[in-house]
Amino acid sequence: MVNKFAIIIAGIVAAMGIIIALPNINTDQAGDFKLEYSKQELSRTKSGVLGAVSVELLSIDKNGLASYSKDQSAEKQLQLSKEEAGRIKGLILETGFLEIPKTDYLQKDGVTEFTKYTVKITAEGRQKTINWVNESAHEGVIPPIISNLGLQLDSAIAKFG
Repeated sequence: MVNKFAIIIAGIVAAMGIIIALPNINTDQAGDFKLEYSKQELSRTKSGVLGAVSVELLSIDKNGLASYSKDQSAEKQLQLSKEEAGRIKGLILETGFLEIPKTDYLQKDGVTEFTKYTVKITAEGRQKTINWVNESAHEGVIPPIISNLGLQLDSAIAKFG
């Protein structure tokens, strides 16, 4: 009787282990990862028209290869370190970033100069686009997870010097 009970318990433990391990085995986090980030310095003219003072574009592929351009200049490429690429992917894939319900954090009325950020992510078979502005130009609170990703991406841009 004790042997049957031990076998049943061992079987349950093995089944639970398989259930826990399968998602990790089948998930290729580098599979379909792509990130596109834009940072636009915007200014409102005397006539009220909003125009871009500068535009920076950063793309990162699944292997950590980053492409960067500023103000329509020639595109530069740089291989991010595995640590940095892993940190950026981790912020997106392991923190619930793709589950953020609200996707637009716009400027408040009357702001004449601000920075607008857009990040478009393709990962795990899903796409997510989020737009936000710098904290001082927004009336509410921008989730820290979004601000943190922006800081990491700005750090990657700084490497292009």
